[in-house]
Amino acid sequence: MSGFGTYDPTKQANKGNNRPKRFYLNLGSNTYRVLPPVGALASKNKIAQYWSVIWLTDTRNKKRPVASIQRKQNGEITQEDPILNRLEEMKNELNNAVAANQPPAVINMLKENLKRIMHKKFYAVNVLSASGELGVLELPYTSYQNFENRLKELHNQGVDAIGIGADKGVFFDFKRLKDERGKTVYPVDVAMKTSKGADGNFSMTFVRMPLTDEDAANFAARAEDLTTLYKEYSVDEMNGLATLDQGVFDAIFAKPTPMNQEEDSVVEEDTQDQLAQYQAQQQMNPYVAPKPQPVVPQNYAQQTTQAQSGYSKGTAVNSAKVKSFLFPDKKG
Repeated sequence: MSGFGTYDPTKQANKGNNRPKRFYLNLGSNTYRVLPPVGALASKNKIAQYWSVIWLTDTRNKKRPVASIQRKQNGEITQEDPILNRLEEMKNELNNAVAANQPPAVINMLKENLKRIMHKKFYAVNVLSASGELGVLELPYTSYQNFENRLKELHNQGVDAIGIGADKGVFFDFKRLKDERGKTVYPVDVAMKTSKGADGNFSMTFVRMPLTDEDAANFAARAEDLTTLYKEYSVDEMNGLATLDQGVFDAIFAKPTPMNQEEDSVVEEDTQDQLAQYQAQQQMNPYVAPKPQPVVPQNYAQQTTQAQSGYSKGTAVNSAKVKSFLFPDKKG
């Protein structure tokens, strides 16, 4: 016996059971087909879930995500987040150190400490890449707002951009660009291709990815429930994490969650001919970002119940632990 098994190239082991990817907007074009509502959102007529996530970097340089517990109502904070409060304190400490002409070593230390907390706010949507890979795409507020506008425009034209069926489902180009002032902007276009008819005339049509009922059932079974992507910890745990103490990190993160992984950026290789044609057109006719108008989000907050401990406004982290962490050699 050789010890080798047999291989059938027409079969694929565990086909359809691979975990969905994570997709992020890279500079330039990012082309995806958005999927209909699934999981807890299926009965709510929602295709996206808003998330406010804090990534904490421990002393082993491992990034840990936690869902923010900050709550707002009518633009007012009704429940504060200890880690976000700590982040603001650290920013103020850095600004004060710079204003007071503190030694470069102190300023650099404060800057490095700031890197240990990263706060991101985004909408998560289930998508398919151009190569047919299932994953979750994170969209900044303005990108999601522009996407919703494109969806409504297509709906008014009688086009179902995300539904299941032979005549449904189109690709969207989620762009991430720099405008003439160097500001990042997020326009969203419907991917189009040029085709030549039998009469010799050219026409523009949508770049589509229709899905059968069988496709839909497969993807629905594997897609992420967007409402459970990140774990929300208790107020006491968040107060502990806000100290940035490695011992506290070890205790709270003792049982890793599925999303306890370092954030990563994925670049997809487009394998479909239509997408290649579309992107070639984009290179021939490069997109010039318009001068963006300021967008003020109305209210990002999820209207959910307060955490068990009822975190009250104004609660601060342990100042002694914070000072000890920032200035380990300073007594008192």
